Amino acid sequence: MKKNLFLTLVLSLMPVAMAANVVKNNDEALTLDQTGAWSGNAAPTASDVAVWDASSSYGTNDAPLNLGSDASWGGLSLSGSKSLVIGYDKTAEGNDDWKTLTIGASGIRTTGGVSTVRIGANVVVNGNQTWGHDTGWRDGNAIVIDGSLTGGGNIAGMSGANSVTINGDASGYTGTFTVSQYNVLNLNGGTMTGGNLALTNGAKLNVNNLGTEAQTVWSRNLTMQVYDAASAFNVNGGKLTMSGANAFVGSISVTNNAELRISGASTFNYSGAGSPVQCGTTISGNGTVFITGTSTISDANAKIVVASGATLDITSGTLGTSGYVNSTNMVTVQGTLRLANYSYAGSISNIADYAANRLLDGGTIEVTGSSHNTGQGTTVSARGGSFLYNPGTAGSTLTISGSANSNMFILNGNLNIGGAGTIDLAPGTGARTLLSGSGNVTKVGAGTVNFNYSSSPSDWSGSMAVNEGTLTVSGNLGRRDVSVKDGATLNSGSSAAMTAKAGSSNASMTGISVSSTGLAGTSSAVRGAASNMGLTVKSAYSLQSLSLSNSAVTIQQAATLSLADVTINGRTTSFSGMNGTETVNCTNTAFVLASAQAGDLINGDVRTVQMDTVFGHVNMEGTLDVDLRYYLYTPADSYQYLALQLFDDSTTFDQAFNVNLINSHSSWAIASGTIEGIGDADWRTNGGTVYVLVPEPATATLFLLGMAGFAMRRRRSA
Repeated sequence: MKKNLFLTLVLSLMPVAMAANVVKNNDEALTLDQTGAWSGNAAPTASDVAVWDASSSYGTNDAPLNLGSDASWGGLSLSGSKSLVIGYDKTAEGNDDWKTLTIGASGIRTTGGVSTVRIGANVVVNGNQTWGHDTGWRDGNAIVIDGSLTGGGNIAGMSGANSVTINGDASGYTGTFTVSQYNVLNLNGGTMTGGNLALTNGAKLNVNNLGTEAQTVWSRNLTMQVYDAASAFNVNGGKLTMSGANAFVGSISVTNNAELRISGASTFNYSGAGSPVQCGTTISGNGTVFITGTSTISDANAKIVVASGATLDITSGTLGTSGYVNSTNMVTVQGTLRLANYSYAGSISNIADYAANRLLDGGTIEVTGSSHNTGQGTTVSARGGSFLYNPGTAGSTLTISGSANSNMFILNGNLNIGGAGTIDLAPGTGARTLLSGSGNVTKVGAGTVNFNYSSSPSDWSGSMAVNEGTLTVSGNLGRRDVSVKDGATLNSGSSAAMTAKAGSSNASMTGISVSSTGLAGTSSAVRGAASNMGLTVKSAYSLQSLSLSNSAVTIQQAATLSLADVTINGRTTSFSGMNGTETVNCTNTAFVLASAQAGDLINGDVRTVQMDTVFGHVNMEGTLDVDLRYYLYTPADSYQYLALQLFDDSTTFDQAFNVNLINSHSSWAIASGTIEGIGDADWRTNGGTVYVLVPEPATATLFLLGMAGFAMRRRRSA
């Protein structure tokens, strides 16, 4: 017992090796494993901090301070506005002979002015430690590791360091690396696939130089935080899969066409109460973020923004809140949002059907899944946007049935809608209107949109264009502009103002073919689409085999409109030029004076038929037939004239242009010369009035049959 007590006393009085600062001297030739390279002729050990101060040599990129051999230091310290470069051992062949430097709990610290520590070696993190600047903020401070980073110690702080760059492979590091506020961690040789990363207030993580062929898999966790500045996670090219439980808030940037796959059970958070900066998560860049697992939006304030140029793809996973959420602009799409399912329980789940929850702000929402029904509403901002359905399964239909809570689309801007599949816009029972607002709607893509319009014209004041594929409209659109481009089809039985546009191939508008030269009918009766139609012609067009009624055709820009096999019905169809340089060319074209009225002719008098001028401010070519099939008479003892205002006084006539009567009694004729009590009867010179002479006995009575569909009959009574 006494012997043991004595031994203990002796051991307690023996000197103990203590951690010390070992200062580098100013020698530049000796390697750092030689005692002569250090003040006091002793190289630092795992218990010592290697110190560089004003008396030291620092090396350069061209002439670094070589380690000489693997080393283990308790830490590294640099003071002053200096750049320290160590490592880069060269073999006889001139290749880098990488050594290993183990850093202990004292970490890598700099003090004083702006400084850089560059280590050309593989670094092992031994124990928890801090890397950074100790004496306040100095923009430009940097720590650069050119070799790999391994070890399991946690790296905390980075206070004032501004940036840490790992140029080598960091996949072997298994600790937690915390990037503190406003500082940057650059991973240039691959991400920390085995380690955790935490970004505090305003910190940034840049992952660079990933492979573009195979996926780099990061199985650990990334945690992002926000206080008075948003943290940022940037993937600059290549492919990265994050399979851990990550927590996102702030900015996720995917540049150089990078692909980031989030396969783990991750959470998209909100900055939290008390934070000066209030934000959810913004996805930016020109690459794609794929959510392939089950991710969660933490609450109604954790809003998602897909910025212009970026793509968020949720076709193989889900992103949703834990329960029902109704929050304005919960998802804002300025880039591309790609979803498999657009329903409440779909790819983005549990967000209410109110249109205000989804803002299409200049971007594209693309749905790719097989047939399904959705009641989700969408708001289109003044910047407009596109809504596309491109299913992977042929024959699929996306039915948007709306809800009682919101209109399907609130159009504060223009909407492109379509894609390769079929979209059925069909308001369900109790649903609100299909469209509201002033934005224009354009059908795009080779597929079909069935536009079951149920809203009154006051709900939506925009125009409609069919640029590609087929648009089928049911319901009353009101009198609005509808344009059909080449190669497209509009099917509609409703009244609308149509604006035709030329192109290089064919299109159709409810049985009317739109060719590169204009509109060409496929039948003489076109399902009512030629009724109540407004047509604007801006270049050479033709109307062929059509039956027009109650329609207005405007010809602009010195264009020529060709009428071939066209029947003009009624008293309210007109063809008008803009400045008299426009032309109407008639071939086998007839004006039918349908719906005859008792006041058109009175015995012994001359009456002008109550009708709109048919042709005005244009130049006429060809031949126009005047069809009087609906006017029948019996002999009388006087004659009358039927006055038809076919042309206005600004209409000009080609020398060969002529007006003929058809389907009238053989004794009727177009008057010429001078008519007693009237004057000039020549329509070329009298202001465009065509007088039809009806010579009969004085007791004649004129019978008028006004039913347009009544079979034509001619008889002469004794």
